[in-house]
Amino acid sequence: MVAVLAAIAVATGVIALGGHTWIQEQLHVPPDRIELAERIGASLNEQRVAIGLDELQRDRKLESWIEGLYVAGQFPETERILEQLSERDPALLSLSASVIQARNEEELLDEALTGQDAVLKEGTTHLASFVHFKEGGTLQSLVITARRLPRFSPKMLSDNGAEFFNECVLCGEGHTGKIVRANRAVVLTCPHCDRDYDLLAMRVDGSYARVNDLLRAFEPPTAYEMDRVVPDEVIDIWAAVGRHCNYVKDKYTPDGQEDAWQTSRETVQFGNGDCEDTSILLCDWLLSRGIEARVAVGEHREAGGHAWVVARIDGKEHILETTTASAGRHRLPELQSVAKDYYPNFLFDHDGIYFRRRQGWTSEYWSAKEWRRVVHDRNGVVALDKRIASQMTSQPELLEAAFE
Repeated sequence: MVAVLAAIAVATGVIALGGHTWIQEQLHVPPDRIELAERIGASLNEQRVAIGLDELQRDRKLESWIEGLYVAGQFPETERILEQLSERDPALLSLSASVIQARNEEELLDEALTGQDAVLKEGTTHLASFVHFKEGGTLQSLVITARRLPRFSPKMLSDNGAEFFNECVLCGEGHTGKIVRANRAVVLTCPHCDRDYDLLAMRVDGSYARVNDLLRAFEPPTAYEMDRVVPDEVIDIWAAVGRHCNYVKDKYTPDGQEDAWQTSRETVQFGNGDCEDTSILLCDWLLSRGIEARVAVGEHREAGGHAWVVARIDGKEHILETTTASAGRHRLPELQSVAKDYYPNFLFDHDGIYFRRRQGWTSEYWSAKEWRRVVHDRNGVVALDKRIASQMTSQPELLEAAFE
């Protein structure tokens, strides 16, 4: 009787020994699909390394999006997936996809290593692999490869011909671009809304920086008179810039380009500079003294492309020209008396870069109706017009920004 009971227990997966009971796992445990996807990616990278190519980066963002299609039961045909990806993420180029079906994991891994020509292309940079269990126990794998363009950064401007991806902070649309070296400041314009949203300039060492990063809160060592009223102090600073900084055209940078922009400290060190350099020095100095000031970049009626400083003192605005010998040697000219000669396109100060909201001439340098402020940090935009930001629901990190 004991032998018979034991045989029955084993047959049902339950074994009773010494009064204790263990349950045996008799069901087949399916392979971990995430682990399988990782193994497929690792095997494909081994093939690339074997022929001297760099490993592909796993695109977790892309894999998460693919999995969302399966979970929602909306997995379309491969061609449709690629179409959706191209529309959703313009940074992905040269997209390729392959679908593999197999009866078990060994067969799936073997099949995944064959016919993956896109994986072995030199320009391919990213890989996404996903495994799905179909009805009937079969396995299906989707492998997507692409060339993902890097997000724009000022450092990229030193690499002529480099391609990049960026998102317009005004309309929220993504777009691609190609670096074409020029000898003037670089303006980024969105191809979707046709508006400017970034302004960068080449420095004397050939690198690039956002124009307001050239303002370093620099104040030359100076002895100030006690109880000096602000307008007189502005005249003194304005005159000092004119006396000690000779106007010169730009020298060539290391790569033969012209129009390099200098920081305030560099202009003082060199003792010379052009209109951008001396305007940056004057603005930086005034701001360091607690005086409202901005550098304006645009056009002068006679001089053409130009830069100047606008300061606001006791509610009155003044244009300060740094390229004439008379700088600082007379009373502060009120803006309206000379404004017609100046056509500002961009402004910048310690707080950000200001872009025109509408076309046409303006004499309003502090009007929120005329100017939109954009603030950048090393990782990108951290503040912009609140009305525009509220529309950018696909970029929640921007909604946490501080606004004017």
